[in-house]
Amino acid sequence: MNYKKKIALPVLLAILSLPAFAAGPDFHAVSLAGFEPYNRYGNYHTNVGASLAQELYISPNDLFSFGLGVRYMFPRSIDDFNEGNSSGEKLAFIPLYGALKINLPVENIPLYAKLAAGYNFVQGNPAFNDGKDDIKGGFYYSVGAGADVPFHYTEKTRLSFIFDMGWSSNTVSWATVDSKKTKYYMSLDLLAGLGVRF
Repeated sequence: MNYKKKIALPVLLAILSLPAFAAGPDFHAVSLAGFEPYNRYGNYHTNVGASLAQELYISPNDLFSFGLGVRYMFPRSIDDFNEGNSSGEKLAFIPLYGALKINLPVENIPLYAKLAAGYNFVQGNPAFNDGKDDIKGGFYYSVGAGADVPFHYTEKTRLSFIFDMGWSSNTVSWATVDSKKTKYYMSLDLLAGLGVRF
């Protein structure tokens, strides 16, 4: 492919996409708080966790929104909840992710599907860190859905209640003297908060 064709293709795609941005894209900031009532770490059903999240989206049209987010999952016990005994080991996760929201074509019901993926950092307490080296996070993903319910409009902004539910996975790995291990922290996430569209 010569240089003219290499330049012409992205220019053509940009021209074809102009109608989607004709009215200007919307920006949407979302602040969420919630908890994870069901969690699994390896083969264990672990304790409930809590988290905060902040996301920022751009919406080129009424169907899709593309965004970036960060979430802080407060330290939570990773012991076997069913056994009731505790080693005192706790982990906190900090996922950084890109997200896609797809508004569902359901009349008068502001529902959306949501996909997110990125990298999670991990923080262990002294009980978890003991005897482990090179502790690090890894791939993060979440699949879910939610509702964006407007409750107040001004000339330039729209405020809404956000209800977000999903299933997510955080990765943690470490090395010991004789082996390397990778485990996954899976959680059912229930979050709610406020959104500002401007």
